[in-house]
Amino acid sequence: MGKLSDALMPVSIPEFTFSDFWKVYPKRKGANPKATAEKKYFLATKTVDSERIINSAKAYADECRETDIIETPFVCQAATWLNQKRYEDYAPDPGSKERTAKIAEDMKKRGWEWSGQKWEKIEGDHS
Repeated sequence: MGKLSDALMPVSIPEFTFSDFWKVYPKRKGANPKATAEKKYFLATKTVDSERIINSAKAYADECRETDIIETPFVCQAATWLNQKRYEDYAPDPGSKERTAKIAEDMKKRGWEWSGQKWEKIEGDHS
């Protein structure tokens, strides 16, 4: 049995709520209706992992800080940002479930499977 690094171990990550999103989303001057953003958040999380949205919102906030536009009208309204799927403009976090799933899929193609504690060669696989 072969063994690969435990660094590739899948992790369990909790679901994030709209409150988590609202806390990390950059503040803006002017209208930013929370109720509308909340509706758009719940619509988005029907097809996109909440972790991906939260990580992208953090990246957008960092970008806004770097360009010094926090608390200005140049920060996009949260509802618009969600509706336009701007979270897709940011790469998934390296520790995300999305990345873990891609690793598992790639490893399976190579003949390996996660046992819950380590990577093991799939029996009968002659890759």
